Amino acid sequence: MQKIKFILDAAGDLTHEDIKGKPITICPARVHIDGRPETRDLFGITPQEYWEVLKTCKISPHTSMAPPIEWMTAYKEAYEQGYTHVIMTTVSSTGSGVFDAASSIAVGMLREEGIHDLVVEPIDSLGYSAMYGHAFLKGAEMAEAGASFDEICAKIREIFNKVEAMFSVYTLKYLKASGRINGVAAFAGEALGIRPVLLASGGSINPIDKVRGDGNVIKGVLSNLKKRYNANDQEQQVHIIHADVSEEIISELEEGLKENFGIENPKRVPLGSSITTNTGPTSIGVVYYGNPR
Repeated sequence: MQKIKFILDAAGDLTHEDIKGKPITICPARVHIDGRPETRDLFGITPQEYWEVLKTCKISPHTSMAPPIEWMTAYKEAYEQGYTHVIMTTVSSTGSGVFDAASSIAVGMLREEGIHDLVVEPIDSLGYSAMYGHAFLKGAEMAEAGASFDEICAKIREIFNKVEAMFSVYTLKYLKASGRINGVAAFAGEALGIRPVLLASGGSINPIDKVRGDGNVIKGVLSNLKKRYNANDQEQQVHIIHADVSEEIISELEEGLKENFGIENPKRVPLGSSITTNTGPTSIGVVYYGNPR
């Protein structure tokens, strides 16, 4: 009889409430803040606390992946709890080395421990934040409903093959620091009030449009979303991903989603430290299903 465990990193931006009572384990990244002891994404510092750090720190904080032994320990604990199968994922392998460490090195360490009959299935999310966090919630729901391991893996891969994020930021400082845009472009963009609209899809993040002025950010996101949103997908799921932006801005996005796509009450997902280290504390966007790639 199959008993399925789901293991992912904290960059999937699931909350404690999301995973409560579900067969989900999170291996969080380490968070390094100048002058403070090392802590852990989600478990040691909340998204809201980290946004404040980003806004006030003089030396930029950074994150580092959980070591392979922590992933191996999570697999071993699942085995000892009677799980027969593990499905694991992380932030896109194109953006971090954590997927390779968790899927290759950690699994190798597990086998060296003499555990060979636990099936560990790595699935590269090719995504960020709710792009893959919500897929694992779906997988856990399917497992609880009695779906097979193969059915769940197929559904998760199907989601990863079509899920996208359309988002923007209100400052270019952090995209510059993460290498998403160069220093000259960031300097010019800030001076002119340029705000990029970015698309995360299939493991890449690319600027696809730009608007001038903070007041046009949501309009830019919605305008570009119309070109990518798959209205024919009967399983369409929409989430608002956001950092420290005002309730007024989030409400503007919610109203735009309702007016343009008929979407009511999309789930709000606060962006944690693994994501906002790169996007900054003032970012907002939409996770949705586009056309399968």
